[in-house]
Amino acid sequence: MKVAPVSILLGLLIMLTPAGSSPDCRDISALIAGVDRDFMEGSLRAAISEADRALSCPNASIDERVMLHLKRSGMYDRTGLHTNSRPVKAALQSIDSASELADQASLASRAAINLARARYYYRSEKPDSDYPASRKFARAALALFEELEDLHGQADTVHLTGLFHLLRDELDEAQVYFERSLDLEVRSGAARPVMLADYERHMGFIYQMTGDLEQAIENFQRSFVIRRDNGLIDQAMFAAASLGRALINDNRAAEAEAPLVFALDTAEALDSPEGRARAGLALGQMHEQLGNREAAIEAFEATLVAAEEISRTSIIERASAALGRLLEGQ
Repeated sequence: MKVAPVSILLGLLIMLTPAGSSPDCRDISALIAGVDRDFMEGSLRAAISEADRALSCPNASIDERVMLHLKRSGMYDRTGLHTNSRPVKAALQSIDSASELADQASLASRAAINLARARYYYRSEKPDSDYPASRKFARAALALFEELEDLHGQADTVHLTGLFHLLRDELDEAQVYFERSLDLEVRSGAARPVMLADYERHMGFIYQMTGDLEQAIENFQRSFVIRRDNGLIDQAMFAAASLGRALINDNRAAEAEAPLVFALDTAEALDSPEGRARAGLALGQMHEQLGNREAAIEAFEATLVAAEEISRTSIIERASAALGRLLEGQ
């Protein structure tokens, strides 16, 4: 695992509470809504700070405390995505904090803890291991969600199981689980944009891996639009990058510019080295395909800076190879 420089992690993770401020503990649900809002927008430092402030409220219920600890885990995990440092130890520590309350918590909270552990171990286990710990916690979570008749929880857990198969290149199995998760989500009667967008993007990967770029592009486009239009800014950035790359691979580089510029601008706004590296690499490939040599060189050079900042080896290698190819003709 490549560990991001401490300076990057500090920039994303330092929890700052404005001087003299204190949470309004009269409405815990409003505090939780603020945490969710910051998280959706990609303001991870602010979201973590808000979660900590809410946890300081003495009137927060056991289930609210469990929820907040698990949200903190998700936010720490997200910082690991932006800095290429997953799995993040602080994410597991937050789950452990939630687990300390499990005996006093509701069945729903215990199910959520199991799902959080499944997600954590999905990040830390290797595909060739077939995810033994993650699968164990996913099975435990699914059993509880089924007992509760919680279709959203079931959809989340089934979708995660699909990801196990996707990363093992078991595409038929992955599609079965993704389709099942979508069915559960729709049957809930309150389909969540985040899940609908995840379904579209992950199905896009399946189509891309099987060579059906036209269908993959349609899926990536839907995922991007759902995320962008529902304020899922952080996630929209990655969906836009996926869309742009697929368009380039389908020799439609001119169409890739708009989503890739969106992805790069968002990465700059969020100060995401991972986002800058992904979008920058694709922009370089776009310019190269269009014959814009100088613009391609500039994009690949910027990509190297972002990728080296977080030791993103595969992107470093691809950007370096592209620069070598382009500079050879000078």
